[in-house]
Amino acid sequence: MSKKQITPEEEEGPEELCIIDTLVEEHCNQNMQDKLNESLVDFEEGLSESPTVLATLQSWRKIEEILPLFNKEEEAAAEKEIPKLNLKPYLWS
Repeated sequence: MSKKQITPEEEEGPEELCIIDTLVEEHCNQNMQDKLNESLVDFEEGLSESPTVLATLQSWRKIEEILPLFNKEEEAAAEKEIPKLNLKPYLWS
């Protein structure tokens, strides 16, 4: 790569910036994919299981699930134990 000075007339416009952004993103994605593939090769070398187990592991995906704050019994107990407010009148002096 040459170190050429960019003059104001040669500055990148929105289209060039979009292309640069796309190229950088593709490069980063490729680097991540390469690292994942290297890790998978390391994993495969260390795995002494059958190929069917490996094929199953490769197809697994993370499933996000929102877990409840309480289980059903705790939730029912919490609903029954709603505290009652004991309000007293405020005395103005």
